[in-house]
Amino acid sequence: VQTEPSFRMQPLSSAATTEPPAPRLKGQAQRGARTREAIVDAALEVFAVRGFRSGALAEIAGKVDLTPAAILYHFGSKESLLLAVIAERDRRAGSLLTDVSRANGLDSLHNLVKIAELNEQNPGLAMLHTVLQAESFEPDAPAHTYFNERSRVVRRWLEDALVAGQGDGTVRAFQNYNTRSAHWQS
Repeated sequence: VQTEPSFRMQPLSSAATTEPPAPRLKGQAQRGARTREAIVDAALEVFAVRGFRSGALAEIAGKVDLTPAAILYHFGSKESLLLAVIAERDRRAGSLLTDVSRANGLDSLHNLVKIAELNEQNPGLAMLHTVLQAESFEPDAPAHTYFNERSRVVRRWLEDALVAGQGDGTVRAFQNYNTRSAHWQS
C-alpha cells in the first residue's frame, strides 16, 4: 500500500528554534496570513508531485477552496509562489541545516546523517526539493539562480569540512578535496 508523502515536518530534535515569535496579527491581516500559509502548504504538495511547470494553480487553488485568481492576488505570480514555497521548505529545515554547518571536520560530515533522517521523516519535502532542483537546470527556470547558488554553498561547505577534518587529523587526506567534494555533492 503506497501512502501519500508527508509535507508536515516531524520534530527532529528537542532543540528550540532561535526565531523570535511572529507579531500577532488581527482581523483581515490574520485571515490573509492564514490563507497565504494554506496556499504555500498546498503548493508544497502540488510542486513536489508535479513540479513547478506541471503544477497548476487551479490544482493548488482546489486544495484550499480558492480560485487561481485568489492565489495570484496573494502572491502576484506563480513564480513568486514558488519562491515562497522554497523559503518555507528552507525554513522548515533551517535549524537542522544551521546545526549541521556549525560543526567542523568529521563532526560536520557525521551530522549529514541528520539530513538523511529529515528526508526519511519528511519524504514530501525531500521530493519537493529534488523535483524543483531537477527543473532548475535550465537557465530560464524561476529557481535556477537559487539552486545554482545553493549548490555552490554546499560544495564550499563540503570542501571546508574536509579541509578542517584533514587539519585536525579526523579525515584522511585526499589528493584533491575539491574533486572529492564535487563527487560527494553529485
